[in-house]
Amino acid sequence: MNAEPAFRKRLRTVSHSLLIAPYLTPHQFRHSAATLLIEEGVDIRIVQRLLGHASISTTEIYTKVSDNSLVAAIERADTLSQVDF
Repeated sequence: MNAEPAFRKRLRTVSHSLLIAPYLTPHQFRHSAATLLIEEGVDIRIVQRLLGHASISTTEIYTKVSDNSLVAAIERADTLSQVDF
């Protein structure tokens, strides 16, 4: 039994009642979950396995890391700021 169509229908109903347009989809939840995992530092290979992607490049395209996460990663990588001159 595939519960996805029922879930999709419920999301559409909730979206309409909350005046969310365009309506929410299961794919948006999947995308958001993958992005949050990567932003929290979960290895992309683990996210790849969770999503069932054969290719890591599919996972890289699928996940969209926010600008805030990119800035934080750059700040963590700034090793010169940690050196005492």
